Amino acid sequence: MPVILAALMGCPTPEGAVDLQALQSRLDAQATQLDAQAARIAALEAELDAQDLSIYATDQELAGAVSGLASTSDLAPFLTQPDIDALDLASRTDLEDALLDRVIAQSLTVEVPADFPDLNAVLDAYADRVFLPGAFLNVEIADSPTPYVYAEPIIVEHPYGAHLVITGNAADPSAVVLQFAGTDGIEVRWGSALAYLDGVTLRGTNGGTTTGIYVHHNSSAGIGDVRIEGFTRSAVNASIQSFVSVDSLVSTSPTDVAGVLAEWNSTLWANAANISGSTGEGASFVQGARGRLTNSTIVGGNRGVVVSDGSSVVATGSDVSAQQNALELTAHSMVRASGSAWTSAGANGASVQQGSYADLAGATLSNSADNGVECFTGSYCDLFDAVVEGNMGSGLLVQVGSTASTAGLTFNGGNTGGNTNSSGVSASETFDPYVP
Repeated sequence: MPVILAALMGCPTPEGAVDLQALQSRLDAQATQLDAQAARIAALEAELDAQDLSIYATDQELAGAVSGLASTSDLAPFLTQPDIDALDLASRTDLEDALLDRVIAQSLTVEVPADFPDLNAVLDAYADRVFLPGAFLNVEIADSPTPYVYAEPIIVEHPYGAHLVITGNAADPSAVVLQFAGTDGIEVRWGSALAYLDGVTLRGTNGGTTTGIYVHHNSSAGIGDVRIEGFTRSAVNASIQSFVSVDSLVSTSPTDVAGVLAEWNSTLWANAANISGSTGEGASFVQGARGRLTNSTIVGGNRGVVVSDGSSVVATGSDVSAQQNALELTAHSMVRASGSAWTSAGANGASVQQGSYADLAGATLSNSADNGVECFTGSYCDLFDAVVEGNMGSGLLVQVGSTASTAGLTFNGGNTGGNTNSSGVSASETFDPYVP
């Protein structure tokens, strides 16, 4: 019997014959899949038809936009294709000249006002220049019978500011006066630097809360023989991880904060400085600052030198006087004041408080209205070979869990309240903590 007929009659089919029922089932399953795919395609087409294509540009609109862009004046600074074609790229001479114009390979000198009317004009002219190692921009400011007047601060914010040297009259800074009307004087900011400023007088006028030289946010400045007068907040301020070095600075500014101020983990070094005129502190180091005062004279309208908030200072060969404490340490701060002299017209020669450490070895603490040295609230004072004399209070006052090392200490008399008044003065060995 034929295989097909046997299958139609329900008879068994020989081995290897075609199973029409299984074949039909497979065809039905494939047809179902095809119907599902057709339904998906129809749904996608309907969704696409419903899209709002008006937000997209047509070919004609794109062509118009490109044409308008090519004609806009905003593109004037850029090279056009004809400009590029005109360059001698085979030798690259034109292109190299264009690039090298921005590179300063050797030091150069410009003059104010002969070459530029003022310092801001110089800074603007060289704002995009690149200085190679060893190359400096020397700006020389001529003597003038009248001040150079600035209505705004001189802003140094150049990635190569460490190559900038500004010089006036090194022999007579009063011959070059930069006058600022109610603003800060020179501001170095945002990671910039000023290599050196020398031979000028910075004068503040018209009040306001102003600073002569303000260096902040990871910046640095070197200051030479500069006179600062008339600024009301501080003469020099190093702030927020910045570094300032001053040499032969003279400030008579009536500052209500400090003559020189270092704050927020900044460092300030002063050599042969003369700070007076302040109604606030002579020098202030706060919020983790570091400092050096070498061979300087500091007069504080309030306190002389303040070291606070974990700050530390080395004061060597300096002469400090104040209306209140000549030296004041608070909040776990440190000072090494060897060979310096401290006098207060209204309080203590040195007041060491709140877990602070004072190395006063070789210092002179004399003629103060209260104690020569006041060491209290868990502090340590080392007076090895110090001289304490002529104070209206005690020569040395130690109390509230504090300790003083008095080996070699000399009381020359005149301490009205007596030479010692303590709850435990001890002649102990000195120790040497970290100070810069």
